[in-house]
Amino acid sequence: MIEVRSVSKSYALRSPILQRPVGMRMVLAGVSFTIVPGETVGLLGASGSGKTTIARLLCRLDTPDSGEILIDGRPAAAFTRREYARQVQMVFQNPHASLNPRLSVRYLLTERARQCAWLDGRRVDRPAIAADVERACESAGLSTNVLTAYPHQLSGGQRQRVAILMAVMLRPRLLILDEPLSALDVSLQAQMLNLLNDLQRTAGFTYLFITHDRDLAGYFCNRIVHLVEGRLADGAPI
Repeated sequence: MIEVRSVSKSYALRSPILQRPVGMRMVLAGVSFTIVPGETVGLLGASGSGKTTIARLLCRLDTPDSGEILIDGRPAAAFTRREYARQVQMVFQNPHASLNPRLSVRYLLTERARQCAWLDGRRVDRPAIAADVERACESAGLSTNVLTAYPHQLSGGQRQRVAILMAVMLRPRLLILDEPLSALDVSLQAQMLNLLNDLQRTAGFTYLFITHDRDLAGYFCNRIVHLVEGRLADGAPI
């Protein structure tokens, strides 16, 4: 489904004194790997190894300097924004990055349900949208009481569940999970993993699970791609 082919990426280094570029930093150097439908691929590496840069490239938040990203053999850049929303979505490490603190959970999820209807070409029907939102909460083990709450009123586990729902409600083919469990304690991590496994089993999601935790990746992932300083580690599966 996804092929990352010989992707390289550099960023300009800026001098804090001169306030101008003083060089380039290579973040990714010729990285290649594939993801097939229905699997969970772990992207493992230390901080600064290039993991989040790959996520940004897959989400089209940035473009590679060289190489390409293909989806079913088609360049990612060839998809319209509307089409690409159904290909890739991302869950961030910190749910505050995706949850507007001024909006209630009901509003956040309702807007995603409306967007999903728009992507499907369906008429936006308020009762149907409301039912979709309540079903989504139930699927994530959330009481419908949280719908009236705001992000700051939720526990860490509840916020992360809402962030996951906002991504999966668009039914993307690939869900990128960027360190989604690192801010949670062990019991909440187990709950999130169970939720992700349930969603994958019932809806057939494909995951790219980004982490620096080797044990967690080994437990949750079908296979692991290991990055070291922007390159695939020797013998890393592709």
